[in-house]
Amino acid sequence: MKKNQLTHEELKRDSIILEYLLKEPNVVYTKSELCAISGMSERSVRAELENIANFYPVRATAGRKGYSILRFGIWDGVEKLKELNNETYAQIQEIENRINSLKARLKPLIAFNNVLAHRLLELDPPKEEEF
Repeated sequence: MKKNQLTHEELKRDSIILEYLLKEPNVVYTKSELCAISGMSERSVRAELENIANFYPVRATAGRKGYSILRFGIWDGVEKLKELNNETYAQIQEIENRINSLKARLKPLIAFNNVLAHRLLELDPPKEEEF
C-alpha cells in the first residue's frame, strides 16, 4: 500500500469527499467544488479521489469536468444505460492508454539505469566484505 493510500475502512470513516459522492449519486462535483467542500488543496483532493477510485467506480472522463461514483439504480432507461456504458468504456480506454504510455516511458529509463549500474560497478566495484 502506498504511503498516502487509505484503506477502505479509513475512507468510509474519514473521507468527506466520499461522503458527498455517495450522498448525491446524480451530482457531478468539480475539483474546485470538492476543494471547497473538504477544505483540502487540489492536490489533496486528487490524491483522495485516487484512493476512492481504488474501491469505487469513480466517473471522471476527459470530457467531463467533474467526478461522481457510478452506481446501478440511478439510471433510467436503455438510452441512459447505453450512454453510461459508453462513458465507462471511454474511461477504461483512457486508463489503458495511460498505462501503455507509462510502460513505454519505462523502457528508456530502464535501459539507461542498466548502463549506469554497469558503469558504477566498473568505477566502484564492491569490496569483498560487501558480499
